[in-house]
Amino acid sequence: MALRGSVAAGSTTAVTDEPHTSFGVADELIPFDKLPDMSKAITVKDSTDAALTAGDDYELTKSGIKVIGGGGIDNLGVKVSYTPLATNMVQALIESGKEFVLFMEGLNDAQDGKPFNLRVHRVKFSPVQNLDFISDDFAAIALELDVLADSTIDGSGLSTFMQIDLAQ
Repeated sequence: MALRGSVAAGSTTAVTDEPHTSFGVADELIPFDKLPDMSKAITVKDSTDAALTAGDDYELTKSGIKVIGGGGIDNLGVKVSYTPLATNMVQALIESGKEFVLFMEGLNDAQDGKPFNLRVHRVKFSPVQNLDFISDDFAAIALELDVLADSTIDGSGLSTFMQIDLAQ
């Protein structure tokens, strides 16, 4: 919801000869299209289909390979074969404009812990403004939302925005 995205399961079907461009520069990262399962065989070939060797030509990383200077990877590209890990792929910022009902139940400490419910009839969340991927703490996402009027609610004394039920 914070990313206005969708989630789909990634394929775990083995990938054969996935092409990648390269510059053949030492320490160049060549990320695969999917996350590789490091417990299964990974093969890398040069542009002429000659096998390349881990440790001599490239170093395996969690997301692909890193070029070793003086090895067999040049600027003509590589082909990789591997089995992808099972993943959830999040595609961000493709689900705009969705509206939600915001419902919250809780205990009112100001009234001796009596229950309450809060229902906001229509809300629309803004995309997240700050998403920290590198941190020593658990991630926190601050969300902003717009409270919209619900035109289907009519009647004297009824709010088109929200209703709060407080136990007496």
